[in-house]
Amino acid sequence: AADRHNLVFRHVDDEVLEPLDAIHIEGEFPQWLHGSLIRNGPGKTHWGSDYYKHWFDGSALLHRFDFRNGLVKYTSRFLNSNTYRENKEAQRITVGEFGTLPSRDPCKTLFQRFFSFFDSTEVMSNNDNCVVNVFPVKDSVYATSETNYIWEIDEKSLESKQRIKWDELIALNTCCAHPQVNDDGTVFTAGSKYGKDGGYCIARLYKTDEIPQSEIPPSEIGVKGKLRGEILTRIPIRWPLYPSYFHSFTMSENYFVFIEQPVALSVPLMFWNFKVANKPFNECLKFYPDETAIFHVIKKSNGEILSTRYTADAFFFFHIINSYEKDDNIIVDLCRLREYDLNALEYNDLSSSDYASKHLPVSSNSASEQCPVRYVIPLKTEHQSSSNLIALQGSKAEAKLRIDGSIHLSYECLVPTCSVDLPRVNPFYNARSYRYFYALSFEDELGGFPYSSIVKSDVVNRTFLRYYNSEFLNSEPVFVARPGATTEDDGVVLSVLVNIHDERLAALLVLDGVTFEVVAMATFRATIPIGFHGWFTHH
Repeated sequence: AADRHNLVFRHVDDEVLEPLDAIHIEGEFPQWLHGSLIRNGPGKTHWGSDYYKHWFDGSALLHRFDFRNGLVKYTSRFLNSNTYRENKEAQRITVGEFGTLPSRDPCKTLFQRFFSFFDSTEVMSNNDNCVVNVFPVKDSVYATSETNYIWEIDEKSLESKQRIKWDELIALNTCCAHPQVNDDGTVFTAGSKYGKDGGYCIARLYKTDEIPQSEIPPSEIGVKGKLRGEILTRIPIRWPLYPSYFHSFTMSENYFVFIEQPVALSVPLMFWNFKVANKPFNECLKFYPDETAIFHVIKKSNGEILSTRYTADAFFFFHIINSYEKDDNIIVDLCRLREYDLNALEYNDLSSSDYASKHLPVSSNSASEQCPVRYVIPLKTEHQSSSNLIALQGSKAEAKLRIDGSIHLSYECLVPTCSVDLPRVNPFYNARSYRYFYALSFEDELGGFPYSSIVKSDVVNRTFLRYYNSEFLNSEPVFVARPGATTEDDGVVLSVLVNIHDERLAALLVLDGVTFEVVAMATFRATIPIGFHGWFTHH
């Protein structure tokens, strides 16, 4: 195989602006599959001689796989952010990223460099490189990350249309990378506001041409471009100068659940690192293994935070699989990591041949610590006792009353010995009782890189099916339901694959949602990195 770094984290020089046909198609694409898979992720690993250090850092490259009449075509375009334009003009990294500092401007004098320490634009808050995900608000599509910006993009051309700064829309400084989308198109997101009146926030997003019935105070409502935002609730930060890092949150039919994990951003350290120590953003995060995670439960109807304090032993997570309600309980399924280790996503580490031995499970016992897990939150707690408060049939999750009045949650494994992440469900089953999810598997395959297979997991029978191709690495699987589907898994699963031998060879895979057999695969002669997340939009 060619160099691991170039194979996985492919550096892209040229956009694909004209629709590109596949060079080979195996099988047949369903005629009913009409729409576009739009994906986001890093497309440049360097500018000039400046190289990004972390997978979260590269310049955002948008991808579109357009399905029509049994065919698929591919286009790509860089997000035309201010960060991208500045880097391109300077041919160096000019704006700090998650794990990479900006390089020094060779044109600045020593005197100018000194005063740049006191320039707030040097801080990551000026970064609009929305590189992680895309999400819809009705017929508009936005690129997003975990910074203070989102970008509206054109669904067809992928052109960048309008930049929106969160704190110019609603009072947020940062926002999570995974909004929650209702069937009716309403979008909810979670963010943070720093300062003396700061806190975590749950917000609702509308198009401005909608007139929702709302009792939200005018001070909590904002409009920017085509978006109307409303802050539904504010959650106090446990440690005001050390807010929790979060990548996603979740919701059920009637509740939001925000998990305050014990991975904290040190605000004092952030300014010290940026201004004095010359260290990037990820060096400001610290895991506190002896502290608890807090599950904040909020009523959707009025934003009320439940007074019961729900806690769990320390853990770290990026992605929540799904949540729903059953028998006065909220079930929260997520991909749990036993400890925080974002350094494992630095390019040098991901490219090393011993990645698996350092970061992946080596036995069934350690796998159980990294498997998808289920927490169950009891809503009725009037008759509290020291015994397990969870009475769901077949559930091994626990919730026990502690002396301080809090309820401590213990998880159960959903699919033992199966380590996964980047999970997706049938979007019609989001926030509802469900049976299947699809994810990338982290087995030791293909020389130790984790994205070696895709799994379909059954959370009822606790089993999984696996797709594996020794020639390719996989990207996040996205489920698309068949029109008129009668079962949860009636549809297809889409995934972009990258060839492990040829940097300019990639494929679009279609798997049967029920059998997990290959329906079709289109191979493209193009440089397509693995990327992060995507969304399927229907024509």
